[in-house]
Amino acid sequence: MSETVLMTRAANRLVPGADLRTRASLSATLVVRLVRWRLGGLWVGGRLTLTDEVVRFAPNGLNRAFNTGALDLCLALAHVDEVTTRWGVLTGIVEVRSAESTLTFRCFGAARAARAVRDAVAEQRR
Repeated sequence: MSETVLMTRAANRLVPGADLRTRASLSATLVVRLVRWRLGGLWVGGRLTLTDEVVRFAPNGLNRAFNTGALDLCLALAHVDEVTTRWGVLTGIVEVRSAESTLTFRCFGAARAARAVRDAVAEQRR
């Protein structure tokens, strides 16, 4: 059986352990390290896709070229324990938690995106 795409949108994912692939000036490197330390990772741009089976994030080409780390993430809806939202500057932030990992992303329409994930999780459990 093939997956049915329920939602797709541009998003930024907070990637723990991400780092810049390219060499930068000392001041830029220090800023990136400070941001990574403060946030617990770097925001990486890409595409969030919700299907009837999984929620996945894949970085766009530019972010894949400039960042290192485990940039892609796929969570099975059957393993999702909780979906929460929190305030963010300009866009809301959504956290999709499972026992294995947490997908933290920000996008326009974050409340709608969180609701779509919650609804898909509920449907998966029926």
